[in-house]
Amino acid sequence: MRPSDPPASIVALAEALARALTDDLSTPALENPEGWRLVAVTPRFFQIWRALIELRTDTTSLGFLISPTDPAERAYRRTARWDFVYFSEDVPDPEQDRIYQRDRATIDRFASWLEAWDRRTAA
Repeated sequence: MRPSDPPASIVALAEALARALTDDLSTPALENPEGWRLVAVTPRFFQIWRALIELRTDTTSLGFLISPTDPAERAYRRTARWDFVYFSEDVPDPEQDRIYQRDRATIDRFASWLEAWDRRTAA
């Protein structure tokens, strides 16, 4: 069952990530040699409420789902407060493992940025 409105904590997370990514994308804080554009950062319901970060190039999409840390859930990377998974809408579901091969540098840069952002904002 999907709740009708996202929790305030997820709305605040999406807003904070949007501000930080707007400031940091394509800077030394989060290098972007591939030329990704930030499309949106919004609350989305995917089994639970999460912040969805949407990136695009002219031909490729890459999404990051950020949710409160839950050791019972699978995550690509886990910070002190957040779990991070990635996906792409232009790769069929059965082939999602190809995304890491295709976008490994971006995914790993973003994961490192998220860890640094989490440390900066945890105080």
